Amino acid sequence: MPEIKKVAIIIDTLNGGGAEKVCLTLTTAMAKRGLKSHLIVLKKKCDYELPDSINVHFIFDNPKIKLYRRRRQIEAAKRLKALVAKLGGFDVHFSNLDECHPIMARANLPNTYYVLHNSVENILRRTSKLGPLKYWRKWTSFSTLNNKDLIAVSKGVKKEIESTRRIRAKSVTTIYNPLDTEDIRIRADEQQEDLPAGPYIIYVGRLAEQKRVDILLEAYQHLKSEAALVMLGSESKKLERIISRSGIKKPILCKPFKQNPYPWIKHARALVLSSDYEGFGMVLVEALACGTPVASTDCPHGPREILSGSLDKFLAPLQAPEILAAKIDAAIHQRETFQNPPILNEVALEKVVDQYIERASQYSGLKKTHSIKITFYLPKYQKIDRIDQLDPFRARQEMPRGEGFWILQTYCFLKYFGVDVEISQTLPDEGILVFHRRNKNSLFSEDFKRVNKLILVGCRGDLHDILVPDFEILQNNYFADGERKFAMPHWPMPNIKPRDPARGDQIKRIAFKGFAAQLHPDFLSQEWMDFLTQHNIEWVQNAVTFTQDGKSTFDDSVWADYSDIDLVIAVRPERNDLHTNKPALKLYNAWIAGVPAILGREYAYREVGTIGEDYIEVSCLEDAKQAITHLLNNPAAYRAMIERGRQKAPMYSHEAVCEAWQHFFYQVLPEKIGKRKNTLGYKISRLFPLGVRYRCLFMWKWLTLQRMR
Repeated sequence: MPEIKKVAIIIDTLNGGGAEKVCLTLTTAMAKRGLKSHLIVLKKKCDYELPDSINVHFIFDNPKIKLYRRRRQIEAAKRLKALVAKLGGFDVHFSNLDECHPIMARANLPNTYYVLHNSVENILRRTSKLGPLKYWRKWTSFSTLNNKDLIAVSKGVKKEIESTRRIRAKSVTTIYNPLDTEDIRIRADEQQEDLPAGPYIIYVGRLAEQKRVDILLEAYQHLKSEAALVMLGSESKKLERIISRSGIKKPILCKPFKQNPYPWIKHARALVLSSDYEGFGMVLVEALACGTPVASTDCPHGPREILSGSLDKFLAPLQAPEILAAKIDAAIHQRETFQNPPILNEVALEKVVDQYIERASQYSGLKKTHSIKITFYLPKYQKIDRIDQLDPFRARQEMPRGEGFWILQTYCFLKYFGVDVEISQTLPDEGILVFHRRNKNSLFSEDFKRVNKLILVGCRGDLHDILVPDFEILQNNYFADGERKFAMPHWPMPNIKPRDPARGDQIKRIAFKGFAAQLHPDFLSQEWMDFLTQHNIEWVQNAVTFTQDGKSTFDDSVWADYSDIDLVIAVRPERNDLHTNKPALKLYNAWIAGVPAILGREYAYREVGTIGEDYIEVSCLEDAKQAITHLLNNPAAYRAMIERGRQKAPMYSHEAVCEAWQHFFYQVLPEKIGKRKNTLGYKISRLFPLGVRYRCLFMWKWLTLQRMR
């Protein structure tokens, strides 16, 4: 059975709902197991506190973006695939909630399970009342689950899928939502100052239509017990309008979402669920873990599986508020009946995590095929015989720009991490050939019949489209299409010396680390020097000037030393295209070093970073001066930027970049090679030498005015 090492859990938002809490719990538990677990969130909308122990990534910063629109789904799928590739791929993916599923289906990531948290039939029935357009959208969303591997959060949801056949799944498995009972009981004992003084019953949840708050309020009117009603986690203004319309006079306390609702649940006389349908009804299990009695409608699906055996007497028929009130009264007076119910064993955190890992390990598509031969092509390198003696962390001077960074450095690092790759000055007999654009002329002069037997992967670096390779490696996603062109993160600077934490929040030394020609001339001006002098700041210019052959007399290993640097600035001379061919290397070097960065307007920085959070974007000298002044006057903002960079830095470590290359070679390429070989264009191209193909494609691109980047 394959070993699971990396897991991705994907969800649309982290609103204060049950599915969102489940995803956080699973991600945290898997990390404690030693797995590399990542939580990927489509929209940056979060009600929960995120623990430092887990990796969380947001696809869109805008929390209000409409992901049901086709254009947005395509964009989201592209961003998701790019992020997964950047993280080195995953052994398995778990998609959660209806808004996420169609995007995951479009992304077509291998080894994916789709987790159903609710009743499909009831959702469609409710949506049909909202009009044909909304029904069609919802049905289209569910139809993407056809021929997919599903995980149902209750036996009832699984039975519904299998019996209705509305979704023709490849497989359906039931795995209950996990519950960390020990943690809940500890948190339930925490002190809360605003707990009600008198007896109360509690409702915890959103004001969604399926929750039937109107039934709850009517049941509360019929309640015999002298207990107030606490409604926790609901939108207070909307709820106040509902209560006002109901005409109810009994006391109701409305409280917003709580990070820790368990003291409220523990001290309640009973917890009530009045839904028309559920996927599981996790709040019932949480109440039972706190030792609190519960009463619920007998809705599909979940409550009957939770309140099994002797506890089923606390289930009320749907839309029967008087009976629900009687069940609440009965639960209040039979507290001892709810001690240690069997469901707590079924949802135990360790057991559920075991089930997820076991299910993931059984995925037939999990095994990687390592039989394909991978050769890096370096025709002009004079020291080919001693390459395997190079330490990639210490041999930077052996690696000139361009082909040295992309071919020699990549080969050395992959070999260092145990990946089965080769390097050669000549062509191999078969497999994948990885080359740099600077060496295309050498490749053109090779025997074209031998060349045409190979799968060509071209690394273009900062240069233009190579045109002839089957696949291209780019430095960011601007021109990537996920079919022929793929982005790959640059290797970070080896042996980075991080900033000394003892320097605190001070900004005394600002550095530019880069090529001299790539610094905006404003940062060489007297105005810039006067500003720094005024604030008692030293300017450190670790600039490199290369000769034509790619060599330099400057030891650029000083680029790795950030120990006494408080801020990094990298602003290129102005250009109209956001420098769309450049990597984000300076940004994630700064993250790794623990130094805030002020950077120019570049696509790659925007792609991986968040402006104002983990770096500052400027377009002119005046912007840079304002940014520095802001950080000088706001030490908390300075520290926060360092912390956010620290959280992202592991995504760009040497290990992470190695995983990205392996994901490309062993998961992405095998599928894409099979598709490409079946195209007419591929078969025709193999009839001609590379030079002929290049000239024809160049002329075609020129005539059609296509972008050459």
